[in-house]
Parts: sequence; structure tokens; C-alpha cells
Amino acid sequence: MITQFRYRIALLAALFGVLVAMFWMIDRAMLDARAELSLHAADTAGLFATSQIALLGPLRTDGSTIYAGSIDLSTRQDLPDMVERETGFGCTIFLGNTRIATTATEAGSTERALGTQANQLVTQLVFRDGEVFSGVTETIGKDWVIVYRPLYGADGKRIGMVASFREWASFVEDLRTFRGLLAAVLGFLFLSIALLVFRIGRTIEALEDQHTQNQQQNARLIEVSELLHHRAEELDHAREDAVEARDEAERASQAKSVFLANMSHELRTPLNAIIGYSELLLDDLPDSEAQDDLGRIGTASRHLLRVISDILDISKIEAGKLELELRSFPLPSLLETLATQVRPLTTARGTTLHLQIDPEIDRMCGDETKVTQILLNLLSNAAKFTEDGEVILSAHRDEEDVVFRVHDTGIGMTPEELDRVFEPFTQGDASTTRRYGGTGLGLTITRRLAEFMGGTIDVRSTLGEGTVFELRLPQVSKKGRCPSQPSTPPYH
Repeated sequence: MITQFRYRIALLAALFGVLVAMFWMIDRAMLDARAELSLHAADTAGLFATSQIALLGPLRTDGSTIYAGSIDLSTRQDLPDMVERETGFGCTIFLGNTRIATTATEAGSTERALGTQANQLVTQLVFRDGEVFSGVTETIGKDWVIVYRPLYGADGKRIGMVASFREWASFVEDLRTFRGLLAAVLGFLFLSIALLVFRIGRTIEALEDQHTQNQQQNARLIEVSELLHHRAEELDHAREDAVEARDEAERASQAKSVFLANMSHELRTPLNAIIGYSELLLDDLPDSEAQDDLGRIGTASRHLLRVISDILDISKIEAGKLELELRSFPLPSLLETLATQVRPLTTARGTTLHLQIDPEIDRMCGDETKVTQILLNLLSNAAKFTEDGEVILSAHRDEEDVVFRVHDTGIGMTPEELDRVFEPFTQGDASTTRRYGGTGLGLTITRRLAEFMGGTIDVRSTLGEGTVFELRLPQVSKKGRCPSQPSTPPYH
């Protein structure tokens, strides 16, 4: 704890030193920038003064004064005053290195500093060498921003100098506010960082408390890491085996689909014969007990035939052998035929079947058999799961699509059942299968047929209130061109 406190104090001391250094560097940078701008302004004022002198006439000297035309500049004290009013900088005119007109005053006096001389450095650089001198220098007991320029006569010889100047203190006055603001910002920064340092220190202390525990876990982590490395190698081998197994499974699935398709065809023929012979025997044998047995045989055979048909359809879809027979057919008559077929099922369960067809619907281009298969499956499900209620089959046009809805007021579904309603071999639960029967393939086939024809099927349901299936198919099939001749519905 003591060590951490010492570290914090040392860090804050170092931070304070850094902030002080930052303040000094920023302050120096601002001063240098201010000095640069001040010298530029002084130089501008000197050029202005030189131009005003030139306007009076050509310059010449007789050794005792400077004349601009016929004007003796030593008598024109108003000229430096005018420069100071216009530029804010004082002005001095030199004959050689002696002041003959100026706004400068003697130290501790209000008298103009006439007759005084520039220092040797300025005299050498400006008057003798013809250079421009600029800088912040001490003159007459004060620091000045000052620029000296040589003054040339009409004959091109240097006859004097012109100086423009301003007290340095007037420039740095406006830096005081900036220095105060900078000090406040850096102080706030120091306090914020100090608070952060103490908070970080507390966090470090907490981390140190956990450090011992982490060290104890390192050995276990190394052991686990080695175990994971070993397991990773095993997983790589397992992944390779899994890929090989997946490929084998895909080949087996394809073979299964082909096998099921072939076997379904082989089973349908004897089943149709069983159903046919049972119906003939029902007509020929008046014995009621025999008729009950034959009825059960026929019912079981038809159920098995439906199961085989579903398996055949799903096998065709999985094997990619499903084909569309496109033709133009009258949609209203197909829907009326479906209603006629399903109505005995609904009537037997005390349910009313309603048919609602948009008058604008006439013909549709598509696979009539598969459209019939989808709607018959939806209507049969609605009739099977609805007692003493209503089933509504509606159809209307929506732009380029035909929208079918099968709405029932049956048992409905829970959200969980709704999520898996289109999964194969799936029903609500075991009691639903026992009570209502079915293989759980019908809705799976329905969705795949709808998607194969370029459509969609959606469902919404509320438990105890009913279910709505919405089938959307293109008015004109996107799978190819539709023949112009009409067709006869497959169910009568």
C-alpha cells in the first residue's frame, strides 16, 4: 500500500513538472508569435512613413538636415505624429544616426528625444551597410518592438534612417488573459489526471489482490491448454471424418430418395388394387360384420396410400425430379370443385365451408395439379382441426400475383408449434397425432411446391382461435411460357 502511494506521489510530481514545462513552452510560443506579428506591423508602419516622406519631394541633405523638396524635415514634427496616429507606431527620422524628428521622448521626460543618436549596432547595420534592422530591443530604458530602414537621397546615397517602434509591453498586455486561461486549463487537467491516477491506483490494488489467484490458476491453464491442443488435433481428425461422413450421407440421401420413389410406385399399385377390391366386396357382401371389416381395410389402405403419396412427393422434391406442367386453367371452377370435395369433411364435423372468389379472377397459368394439391391439403387440414366452426377459402388478385387464404376457426397453434409447422414429420404434439392422424409431411410438401412454382406460403395462428394460411402464386408462371389452350380440372 505504501509503495503504491509513493508511486502515485512520484507520478503526480512528474505530471506537475510536465504541465509546468507545457505552460512555459506554450507561453514562449505565444510570445514568439506575438513578436513576429508585432515586427511585421512595425515594418508596415516604417514603409508607410517612408512613403509619406517621399510624397513631400526628392530627398537631399546639406550635412545639417534633410530636405524633402524644399521642406526641412527637422521642422516637420507633425510627420512622425501623423504616422503614429495612422499606424499606432511611433516614428523617428534620422539624419545619419541623429534624431531630427521623432515621437520618442527622453527617459523620465516629456521632451522629444531630438539630437540623440542611435546605438553603434544600428548605425553600422542600417546607415552604413544599408540593411533593415528589426527586433525587440532596449532603448531609452524600455523594451521596444522596432524596425530601422535606411533613407536614401535622390542621388541614391544613404542620408539617414527611418524607425517605427512601439513599446513591447503594449503587445504582451493582451497575453495576460490567455496566460490565465491556459493556467486554469492546465490546473483542471492536473486535477483530473490526479483523480484518475488515484482511481487507477485503487484498481491496481484490486488487481493485485487477484494476481495471486491468477498465478495459482496459471498451472491449471497450462495443463488445460495442452489438453485443448491435444483435443484440437483430435477435432481436426474428427472434422475430416465428418466431411467424409457428410459426403457419404448426401450420397446415401440421394440413393434413399431414388429408392423411396421407386418403392412408392411399386406399393401404390397393390394398394390401389386392395382399395378397389374392398369397395367391390362392400357392394357384393351384404353382411354387416364383413362390411365393417372391409370398411376398415379400405380406410387403412387409403391412409397408407396417402402416406406413400406424401413420401413419393417429398422424395421427388429432394431428388430434384419435380417438374411443372404449365397450362392455362379456369381458377374459379377449380376452387368450386375443391369446395365440393372438402364440404363433406367439414359437414361431418359440424363446420361450415365458405368460398370467396374475387370477380376479377378468371384464368391462371401454372401447374393445375400442384395448385390443386396445395389447396386441397390446406383445406383438409382446416377441416380436420375445426369442429363446429367455419372454414373460409378466398382468392383475390394482388398486382401480378394470386393470393389464396384458408382461414379456419379451429384449435389454432402455440408460437412454438407455429415455428416448426413446416418442418417434416412434425405436428403439434403426440396427442394431436393420436387424435387427428397424419404424417406431418403435408405442409412441408405444400411449402416446397409453392416455392418451386415461384410463390410463398405464410401462416399466422392463435391458440384456441384458429389459423390463417396465405398462399401467394404468380398469375403467370415464371418457369416458362404457358400454352394457350385451356385445360380441364383434374378433380370432378
